[in-house]
Amino acid sequence: MLFIILAVVMCAVTACTNKEPTLENHINETKLIENQHSISYELSPELYTYNEQININYPQISIFGKPNEQEKLNEMIKERAYSYLDNYSPEEKETFSLDMDYSVSLENEGLLSIQFSGYSYVEGAAHPVDIFDTINIDMKKFEPLQLTDIVTIDAEFLKELKESELQSDIIEQKNILTERSDEEWLTSLQHADTSEADIRWYLTENTLGISVQISHAIGDHAEFEIKYDKLKPKLNTFFFQK
Repeated sequence: MLFIILAVVMCAVTACTNKEPTLENHINETKLIENQHSISYELSPELYTYNEQININYPQISIFGKPNEQEKLNEMIKERAYSYLDNYSPEEKETFSLDMDYSVSLENEGLLSIQFSGYSYVEGAAHPVDIFDTINIDMKKFEPLQLTDIVTIDAEFLKELKESELQSDIIEQKNILTERSDEEWLTSLQHADTSEADIRWYLTENTLGISVQISHAIGDHAEFEIKYDKLKPKLNTFFFQK
């Protein structure tokens, strides 16, 4: 008799613990997953227009509960978006046209990588110019990142760059990788993002991108991407922790 009672109790306990998952449980689990991957900021587009011939589309950021950091980053992004205009005087801007847009190649709780691209034309010039620029931000410290913050620049990194994947169908762009000496490349990479260098960089989910200015005849700029797996010994893993 005692055995039968125990068996009934065990069956009841098993039935309770193995019951079918409810919709409520599923929703709670989904919310937990979403919270684990949530981002505490939002991006929204902003448009600057001048004389209908200059149009710059750029993002502005909303950081929940951090107005000072928000203002700082928005000014930083705006300054980078407008930086191409610094090449022209107020008089030149009257005969100058620019259409620029942006895309976000990486957006997570720790890193934000933004690309700016478009075309500019000065009246009387032989052709328009295809432009490309980037800004990369440490979203933990609310500071701009330099390429040297992300990866160690040395001969081994340069080797990976020379073997990297060209992001264009214009095969001639690959020639830029051998047209400069290793010393010239290392100097340019170490000063990427500065006015002295013709190199910009960006991040994606799986790759580090390097953009180089080239002649107009083959596209004005060329992008090469290196998979993070190839750079593991060189990467600052702090920025890529899950």
